[in-house]
Amino acid sequence: MGLGNIVKSRGFKNFMAKLYGWGAAVVILGALFKINHYEGADIMLAVGLGTEALIFFFSAFEAPHVEPDWSLVYPELAGMYHDMGADMRRGESIEKDGLTGELDSMLAEAKIGPELIDSLGQGLKNLSDNTAKLNDISDVSVATNDFTEKVKNATDSVGSLKDSFEKQNEAIAEDITASEELSNSIKSASGSANSLSQVYSDASDSIKNDLAASEGFSTSVKAAAASADKLAENYVKSANILSESAEALDFTALKENNYGEQLNKISANLSSLNSSYEMQLKNSELQNNSTIKFQETIEMFVNSLNSSLENNSKYKENINALNSVFESQLKGTSEQVESTAKLKGTLDGFLDRLNDSANMTLKYNEQLDGLAKKVSALNGVYGNMLSAMNVKSEG
Repeated sequence: MGLGNIVKSRGFKNFMAKLYGWGAAVVILGALFKINHYEGADIMLAVGLGTEALIFFFSAFEAPHVEPDWSLVYPELAGMYHDMGADMRRGESIEKDGLTGELDSMLAEAKIGPELIDSLGQGLKNLSDNTAKLNDISDVSVATNDFTEKVKNATDSVGSLKDSFEKQNEAIAEDITASEELSNSIKSASGSANSLSQVYSDASDSIKNDLAASEGFSTSVKAAAASADKLAENYVKSANILSESAEALDFTALKENNYGEQLNKISANLSSLNSSYEMQLKNSELQNNSTIKFQETIEMFVNSLNSSLENNSKYKENINALNSVFESQLKGTSEQVESTAKLKGTLDGFLDRLNDSANMTLKYNEQLDGLAKKVSALNGVYGNMLSAMNVKSEG
């Protein structure tokens, strides 16, 4: 085996690769020792330089690097590797060998000219633009997902609002029931007040009748007092007459029996007159006492009636205040019912718009899926076209 074969062998190439690596390491260590002035720096520097000299010695036996003939792949570069000036001057054509020549032949046979290639390039450019626009579609898809999520959240919120609306309706129904009960209570109180007013009217009428009777009784008492006065006057007159009669009696002219009889008669008359007078006085006292008690009773009844009238006025004031509160509550309840009706209408409109938006979102998703399928089919068409071109190029 000659030296030329040895230097071209694989073993020599591996040896040179190891020699370059290990030798470079020794050379760097020698330079390090010398730069830092370590102990033994001169020896290490000598070893490193000796190794470098050895590397250069063996590298002299390596085969020179062979530059590949790129004209075999790219015929346009043939002038860099071959002297074609004479052939060009003689007008000889240069045959294109290799894959490029075959590709040109295939394109010529398929009648694919520069216009078709330009059209293909324009189509690929449009495909690139459409692919870039697909990013916008992906952004739209993300925005659609966000919108769908927000619609779901809005649906949940509407459900919660519906529960609150039902609770509010229940509260309003309870308020209406309480208002009806309050109205019935006020009606009952008004009826009681009317009954009480009627009782007071009847009591007033009876009091008027009692007062009229009292006036009649007072008149009769006055008449009795006048008759008693007349009786007293008559009694005084009778006493005077009796005294005058006693003085005028001529006791000497009477017999003893007649005188006694006359005297007994006078005594009997005086006794009966005293008895009747005493009875009349007792009746007068009893009538006076009864009149005083009746007046006291009338005064107490009038006082109680005045107190009842005051309580009745306060009761009427309380009823008026209660009516005002009830009217305010009815007004507030009616306003709340109107507000609830408006809120219900607004919610119904919102739900309708939300349903329309959900339907439009579904349609939009369907259209987006169809667009994605069409883009995928278009990518498949362009991919098949490129694959066919690559197959033709390799053939």
